Amino acid sequence: MIEKGIDEIKLQTLTGKTPIRYGLQVANKNSDYLCVCFVSSEEDQALYLQEEQSHCLFLMPPKQGDGKPQFTIANYEKCVNEFVEKTARRLKVDRKNILIFGYGEAATMALYFTMYFHYNHAIIGDPVEMTKGYVFQQNPLKPRWKADMRIDKVFQGMYIDNFNRPNIHFYSGSNSQNYEMEIKYLIEVLQEKAILKNIERKRNIGAKGFPSFMTKHKNILMNRLTCEEVIAWQCDHKVLAECVLPPYLQDDKTIQYAFYFYQIGKGDASHKTKYQDSAQYRFVADEGGSYFVKVFIRRGREKMTQNSSKFRITITEDF
Repeated sequence: MIEKGIDEIKLQTLTGKTPIRYGLQVANKNSDYLCVCFVSSEEDQALYLQEEQSHCLFLMPPKQGDGKPQFTIANYEKCVNEFVEKTARRLKVDRKNILIFGYGEAATMALYFTMYFHYNHAIIGDPVEMTKGYVFQQNPLKPRWKADMRIDKVFQGMYIDNFNRPNIHFYSGSNSQNYEMEIKYLIEVLQEKAILKNIERKRNIGAKGFPSFMTKHKNILMNRLTCEEVIAWQCDHKVLAECVLPPYLQDDKTIQYAFYFYQIGKGDASHKTKYQDSAQYRFVADEGGSYFVKVFIRRGREKMTQNSSKFRITITEDF
């Protein structure tokens, strides 16, 4: 049953004894990865950068007949897990390549889901006590979540199997109102369980910083071909250009680069190279003016381009 469309992702309800609200975005090309994004409301989808290189499954809180979030559904988390794994099998994605995401209230659910069902990787941002969204409860008559329970207490007693230990990539904005009350205690619990892979705190950006954090670690986990920046500048009578890769790609000897130098106002490249192994290139410009460099990057069948910022070339003539 189609409920509504958000950003070209159709939200559906998997009906049955335990209804599951979800939206599925299938990659344009075959992908080895499935990103499972827990969200506490439809608006939260904006946090997750939609892309065409991996499958994305959005999971949303179930609703009661009056439209309010339904907190007490027996075995809900198990039904969600079965649905996630069934979706992965249908898309031919190995379980080890399922990545779990969540921010805010949904981050608490995503973290619980990852630990309880032993998924390999999760990218978590600013978890808070779930008052409006998901609450996992196996027995609605004996809820394991109490209003006065601090968030770290929920995870303190969870067992982590040494043979299938998840890796948690943890983000928190420094202006998070929940940091002093709950998050710093939760970090201690996760550190004790030795499942924190990365911890990053950013100043004064909060939720706005989570998409870039998420994208960075998603690229690392998927070993994607990416470029941090292209730097170009003039040094004496030569122009230098360098393609800066993220650390996880810097030792990859299969990556090649082609440099195209464009003068602002002219359509064709003033200078271009064939693909080469070096991430640096220098040449002597014949004409002054404003330029930028476009670098073509390839690794096997993967290809991408990255532009530098504009820079000024000054030609000095001797009299």
